[in-house]
Amino acid sequence: MKKVLFMAVAAAAISFASCTNSAKGDANAADSTATPAVENVAEDVTKDLQSKLDAKDANGMQAALATINEKIETLKKEGKLEEAKSLVKQVQDWLTNNAETVKSVVGENEALNKLVDGVKAIPVDALGAGEEAVEGAKAGIQDAANAAQEKADAAVDAAKQKTNEAVDAAKQKAADKINEAADKAASKAVKGLGL
Repeated sequence: MKKVLFMAVAAAAISFASCTNSAKGDANAADSTATPAVENVAEDVTKDLQSKLDAKDANGMQAALATINEKIETLKKEGKLEEAKSLVKQVQDWLTNNAETVKSVVGENEALNKLVDGVKAIPVDALGAGEEAVEGAKAGIQDAANAAQEKADAAVDAAKQKTNEAVDAAKQKAADKINEAADKAASKAVKGLGL
């Protein structure tokens, strides 16, 4: 099963790559103000999906949707969230507009149903928000850790200061007792000598 899926993904990737190159060439030749690359990718992806749908090729659709998910993840990792959102939106619109035909081609194919549902369920507006929230949480944790470290350092410094003061006080007290004892001893010695 994995071999069949792998071959389908490889075939889709090859066909997708060839479609992408010819579509870009035609678009550039036809119009000097070419549309942004992401729109070309989204158009190519939906054209690829449409051709698989027209051919009632469930395996081809599965491979195409898997490729779309990979592209979305790649765009997110590269920080191109707007491009990822545009791609998701276009594919979701295509799935919505072709819902009945997609359902008839997908049938009972559980893996393909999960892919279709997965793409439909991607929250476009929140795309990438998880990464931003994680980064924000990391920054907050780091700030809290830094503040805790500063408080701990201040507490250690205060404890050292109090310890030093206590040691100094103890030294002074000991020196006073030594001096007092020396004075008493000297006084006793003087009395003992009868002076």
